[in-house]
Amino acid sequence: MKLAVLGGGGVRVPAFIRGLLTSRVAAFDEICLFEPDELRRKTTGRLAVELAGALGRPGAVQLTAEAEEAFASADFVFSAIRVGGDAARVVDEEVALRRGIVGQETTGPGGCAMALRTIPVLLGYCGILARCAPGAVLINFTNPVGLITQAVSLHTSVRVVGVCDFDPAQVRRLGAIPTEYVYYFYEPARYVAAVARAGTSRGADVLRLNSELLAAIASAFDAGGVDDAWSAYSTLMGVRHDTYMRTDTDGDSQQAQARARRAAAGPAGPSGGRPSGYEGVALQVIDGLTARSPGEVIVNTRNGASLGFLDPDDVVEVPALVHGGGVSPLAIGQLPRSAIGLITQTKQYERELVDAAVTGDAGLAALALAVHPLVPGVTAAREMISEYRERHGPHLAYLR
Repeated sequence: MKLAVLGGGGVRVPAFIRGLLTSRVAAFDEICLFEPDELRRKTTGRLAVELAGALGRPGAVQLTAEAEEAFASADFVFSAIRVGGDAARVVDEEVALRRGIVGQETTGPGGCAMALRTIPVLLGYCGILARCAPGAVLINFTNPVGLITQAVSLHTSVRVVGVCDFDPAQVRRLGAIPTEYVYYFYEPARYVAAVARAGTSRGADVLRLNSELLAAIASAFDAGGVDDAWSAYSTLMGVRHDTYMRTDTDGDSQQAQARARRAAAGPAGPSGGRPSGYEGVALQVIDGLTARSPGEVIVNTRNGASLGFLDPDDVVEVPALVHGGGVSPLAIGQLPRSAIGLITQTKQYERELVDAAVTGDAGLAALALAVHPLVPGVTAAREMISEYRERHGPHLAYLR
């Protein structure tokens, strides 16, 4: 089998490749990383390629700046792109936060701006994929996952499954469709106050961490080799993991403490480790679709009859049976009325935003954003869409 990675220089890719090559799941004969950014090809992309050699699989991972080369004859494609990079995420958050509104990368206005930048780009890549590998399955963990998966599902011929990471114990405990992101819906004032106390957003923290990460990998390659590069990478990715949502919930990223803990633990070697999080779920999907290990996985897929109060072609995040014949969403029990209301309103926002991105209609984008539960009306929505168009420049120039 061949795997292509769209966004092959992403900071999570080396860890994913390491887990892929050292576990028994989803054995690929060829892995091709597509990354148009030169700096990332020379740092995280190079690290992923050289890890393969260090793990006894030299040549198993290729790196290219050409989408056609990456997609040619692929069986599966992972999508993990961030249009505009980390700096765009900071803008997404700032525009909302200055108005006292939740400014987070995938939820609310920030997620709206990210989706508007991403949907046209990803649909273009899907056109290339349909020509180069018409039978390939796109496994999407480009955020906002549900929104992006819905756009691909409705407007391309590509088979697509979206993945996110969840705690199985939480699923059993709540008997619902859980995600830590409900925090932003149920505690928006607490979030805005926490970020104000911190004096920085999570996006700004990640921008600094990722810049440090890329510089550290480049320096390690100049001074040593793949072991030194992996050590620098794993330490900083550990800090990023340890500080996840800390700014948003506690008003303090606790980065100093995280760095101290990681430094005390010492450098990590490149061997070992089954993929977890998004990457682990993606490999469960592949194992199911190839009939190696069919099973139940929480994925983003077309609703069908899973949630009766939504349309059949709405993309929803539900448990599904993933098997050689495809992805079959399972029936979901009755949800509380409050949850049905929140999901229904958010899904209407998603439907309208996808339409706005496909048609390039800036007015429709503002009306869609106004429907979002975290946005206080159409005036605020129009102001934010206008500012996003100005600050994101060419990425949103298609909106008229």
